[in-house]
Amino acid sequence: MSSDRERQFWVGLRKALIELIRAIEVRYGLESAIITNAQRKALHRIKEP
Repeated sequence: MSSDRERQFWVGLRKALIELIRAIEVRYGLESAIITNAQRKALHRIKEP
């Protein structure tokens, strides 16, 4: 598999998993377990001494 096709595969898989998680969250009224890049960066800033 070419690197571009492989990258597209993983990006597509990640998007599908995020949609699945969101559907489960909506169905069961759960808080979101998906963290955005901005949230991840903010957490790293908080954790750094």
